[in-house]
Amino acid sequence: METINPKSMFTKGQTAYSIALLSYKDDETEKIITHTISKVGRSFVYDEKETKYHYSNKYKAFISADAFHHQQAIFPTEKAVQEYLERSRLYFDLIRLNSYDWDDLTLAELRSVGEIILKDHKKAFVKNPTVEEINHAETLSKNVPDGEDADTILADLCEETSMEEPGLAYDVFNTWKAAQTSHERESIEGMFLIFAGIEFGEYLERCIKETTQEGEQ
Repeated sequence: METINPKSMFTKGQTAYSIALLSYKDDETEKIITHTISKVGRSFVYDEKETKYHYSNKYKAFISADAFHHQQAIFPTEKAVQEYLERSRLYFDLIRLNSYDWDDLTLAELRSVGEIILKDHKKAFVKNPTVEEINHAETLSKNVPDGEDADTILADLCEETSMEEPGLAYDVFNTWKAAQTSHERESIEGMFLIFAGIEFGEYLERCIKETTQEGEQ
């Protein structure tokens, strides 16, 4: 069992961070909120609301349970929040494929395992398109007078896909960062422009500007 001394991570009066899940209908979005640490004990920390957080080895974070039994985690830095979110996504992606107990793995180990297992899973179920198939689909679509052409099918798929899915933006960011060449990144940016209607660079500028304004309110 890993032992963490909160005094190595928190000090009285410092700013700490947690994740708020904002629900809208069936969707949830994540927002980082700030706290002020009011007390640091031997194995716990309090925020300004006197919420008590204990370290959880399972979640690799300081966890509190409120009256509704909803677990909440608090972190010393925003980077730690992002790592927690990444760890959570990897954990649940892996647990859906394999019931092995992934709790004791570090984030780096989860990344390595995920790289192997998740990629192999995708290879088993994702069919790589060929130029011939694309040309065939394009020819058929252009020669269909009535009924479902390629545009109609794509529009239906976009309508079925929730664009408010939590973590969707991070998937886009990670896809761009995973690109090996500038040509690959330009292709991703071109696809983003088709679906979003704005340049990827303009989208990033809006993310930085609008989230900064939100954080200053």
